[in-house]
Amino acid sequence: MSSTQDLVGSVQEHIATNRAHWHTREFTSSSLGKTISAIHFVADPNERNEGAGDVPPTNHWSIYLQLDDASSVRLEVIPLDVSAPGVVVLTDKPYGVEKNAACVVTVSVSEGITLAHVLKPIVDKRRDRYQFDAVGQGCRMWALTLASDLVEAGVLDVQSKKEFSDAILLYWPYPPGTAPYPRVIDQGVFF
Repeated sequence: MSSTQDLVGSVQEHIATNRAHWHTREFTSSSLGKTISAIHFVADPNERNEGAGDVPPTNHWSIYLQLDDASSVRLEVIPLDVSAPGVVVLTDKPYGVEKNAACVVTVSVSEGITLAHVLKPIVDKRRDRYQFDAVGQGCRMWALTLASDLVEAGVLDVQSKKEFSDAILLYWPYPPGTAPYPRVIDQGVFF
């Protein structure tokens, strides 16, 4: 791995020159060099248990990169419009992980991993260029692809990715405690 300072610089430069693909208004770039203590893959609750259009319900998934007990950075991809490419969103949070989630899969990371280490595969593999499907779904495919990239980069181990993969292949109904059931992954496209 390259030095943390070089890594932070290259990620900062990429985000700055690709503003159309990143939303960082609620993110402090000085966090890029901070060490991550855990990664939480989080399914948001779908309180109405409804899908978009005629498709079955699903959960929106995001990734919380925990910096310490009292802070994290939420990483997600969202469509600004059904026909527009997705945007990678980084948001500072004053807590480690969302408490009102439908599902949380917490995995450990290799020692010394910084926020920039997690974002580097997004930069290198152009994961910030993503088109959701026709009804604006596909965050699960994006998150699953990123998890594979993080295994390849040495950030996650294979078992951690499997734990996440097992969870993301399910729909986690509302209210919490309701049994999850299989849900096909909606296919977005990287470009």
